[in-house]
Amino acid sequence: IVFAPLAGIELRGTRVEGAVVVAEMAISVNLTGQTIEQVVGKMRSSHEALLGMLIDDMNVAGVPPRATTRLSCLVSAARAQPASFFNSIASFQAFTQAALVAEHDTLAELGNPRIWEDDSTDVEARMWSSAALCAKSGVHSG
Repeated sequence: IVFAPLAGIELRGTRVEGAVVVAEMAISVNLTGQTIEQVVGKMRSSHEALLGMLIDDMNVAGVPPRATTRLSCLVSAARAQPASFFNSIASFQAFTQAALVAEHDTLAELGNPRIWEDDSTDVEARMWSSAALCAKSGVHSG
């Protein structure tokens, strides 16, 4: 017998029929439950969510896409690791620290005019928005 993923078997009752014990069972599927892979990968998912949030904040602020390359590379590096890798506190901490350092360095680099070269779409407004993100993140130049 093959059961669907996340299937559970509930014992509804038992009875004796001669020399046989009959167990009445019901099968249910928990569609909101997590698979083993999802449970094991929670820490990696958390790390990927952090990176996604950092990148999204920068995209909303109008940071030039090439400036977020380092953070995007960290997403790829995280996905290259097995999910269980992030269950080690040291590994999770190291990757998270790398993400926070990359965010800080990226925001600090926004004061460099070269970052904005070849980027002609509403640059002034995007610079102001990016400066507000830097201030919110505690990154100030000068």
